Amino acid sequence: MLVPHGSGASRAVEVSQTFVKALVGIGSVVALTFLVLGIAAISRGVSITRSRALENENRLLADEIQRMRERMVGLRDTLNQFSEREQELRLLAGLNPTDKTVQQAGIGGPAGTWSERDSLATLGANGQQALAARVDLDQLTRRARSCASGCIRFSTSRARTRASTSARRWGRRSKRPRPAS
Repeated sequence: MLVPHGSGASRAVEVSQTFVKALVGIGSVVALTFLVLGIAAISRGVSITRSRALENENRLLADEIQRMRERMVGLRDTLNQFSEREQELRLLAGLNPTDKTVQQAGIGGPAGTWSERDSLATLGANGQQALAARVDLDQLTRRARSCASGCIRFSTSRARTRASTSARRWGRRSKRPRPAS
């Protein structure tokens, strides 16, 4: 029944049950469509936000890798100076100079395997930079250990030389008569 506003006559309209079911079905489909589109829009918004956060994180990590590589250049220069100084000290101590290939210690990459290598290699430019930084860091670590062991050998040799010299000096002094107590 339709009742108009004001003074108009009321009308009765008959609607079949099939028409009502069709109308409810179409309304349900439209409501479901809006619900799905709303969920998709929210999901896309979350994905875009997460994507931006990941892009920012990737940029920060790439910058950090670059800073690490710059610091490794300084470390490499320091190790080169240290190696040169070690060679000079070895010559002064009468030791054989260290072979250049031993000094470089590690050309050819890291020994053994590590699980991140394959995953880093497949991550594009940032992954390649991280892999290269890891290989460089491993090489610098081996060089530092080599230089440190050279210093230990030098220290040991120097201590033996001092002990030998000291023993010879005391040996000569022991020939002098000792004062009576």
